[in-house]
Amino acid sequence: MQEMNRGGNLAATGETRDNRGGANQPTAFYFPGELRMDRILRWAFIAFFGTLTVNTTQTLAESPSGASAPTVKLKTARSSEGPLLTIGSKAPPLDIEFWLNPPTGAPKNLKVNFEPDHVVVVEFWATWCGPCISSMPHIADLQKQYAGKKVSIVSISAEDQATIDTFLAQNVPLDLLQQIEPPADIAPITFRKLTSGYRITSDTDQSSQRDYMEASAQDGIPTAFIVGKSGLIEWIGHPAELDDVLKDVVENKWNREAYQQKLEAKKQLQKLQQEVLAALKQKQPNSAKQLIESALASAQDPARVQELKQLQLQVLLFLRDASATELAGDIIDGSKDANVLDGLAWTIYKLNQEKPLSPELVDLAVGSSNKALQLGVDPNKKSLIRDTLAHLLAGKGELEKAIALQKEAIKGATPQMAEQLAPFLQELQAQFNSREKTN
Repeated sequence: MQEMNRGGNLAATGETRDNRGGANQPTAFYFPGELRMDRILRWAFIAFFGTLTVNTTQTLAESPSGASAPTVKLKTARSSEGPLLTIGSKAPPLDIEFWLNPPTGAPKNLKVNFEPDHVVVVEFWATWCGPCISSMPHIADLQKQYAGKKVSIVSISAEDQATIDTFLAQNVPLDLLQQIEPPADIAPITFRKLTSGYRITSDTDQSSQRDYMEASAQDGIPTAFIVGKSGLIEWIGHPAELDDVLKDVVENKWNREAYQQKLEAKKQLQKLQQEVLAALKQKQPNSAKQLIESALASAQDPARVQELKQLQLQVLLFLRDASATELAGDIIDGSKDANVLDGLAWTIYKLNQEKPLSPELVDLAVGSSNKALQLGVDPNKKSLIRDTLAHLLAGKGELEKAIALQKEAIKGATPQMAEQLAPFLQELQAQFNSREKTN
């Protein structure tokens, strides 16, 4: 069965393969690639059970905000000199070599000292970075939203002028334009036109990359920094996650201290995930379960409890523990998050493909998908949920229902997603025809 190349609102290029552990290794919980990324916004910790690759050069890197999004890893290392650039640090001046869009090639060596009451988004990108390119419509739309509100967006590439100018002259693919324009309104435009509202720059001496990316120990692009009205770093993360944070920063509602506490909680969860993974790799399942149970016993924040329960379910499913059924039912009953419900259903489907789970778990996964469909989600996400449900029903032998669902999924999807959903529909129809001939 061909896996789709999936990832949230952003699309990166390249094929995706399931990363399967060996016979005695924890497996990746299957949220491969790009468009499927919607399914892991609340299940991001599953990556700790294996390496989820976007393609041979891209990985799903954990962002400082705690959610995963497609990034391209960089071969950079933080210098040991100087303090870590982090939330609350004073933003270094931008020492940019060339400002390309607009005006082309001038001025040279311009330094930007952040003005009081002005918000600047500093983004690092490259022309060869699929997720960076896919972020451009979103960034352009953000700059349009904040026009005249003392918000500037500066995108910095370490590539030379000629390389960037060649890229900017290319037409934007239609599937990217559909992120910001209704299909009927789409007309061909170049990347230069698309990005004309914000600043594209060339910084070949990489001074800004050293001052920001290396100083903050960031190793993946695209990465964005929000510099607030006081000239301090307010946030670091993936451009896909900018919207709500930028709004709060502009409206003076951003709580930097609360965000730092959230980051600390995420770090604690990541540490627990690593400890659980280590226990599983050492064939100590009871230790892995006890680690989570101990964390649950001391957890007070409801959101933290739910994260820990989801991690606990991942472990129980991997171990084929009978108690996974009851826990899965509790999570489904208590969740009103389509991402959680769909992610749980897809995980059960994939693990069931590898080694059969109980029929009760598969039925719970079907129920989880059906519940997710009843929630208010956008058409693209609903298409993914229908695709999950079609996979589950096909596994139960209900091919006619699966075919009908997959047709609905394709009908409600964007052209790009529809193209990737189509092979499974063809596979279902082939299975159905073969069964009819046999009968």
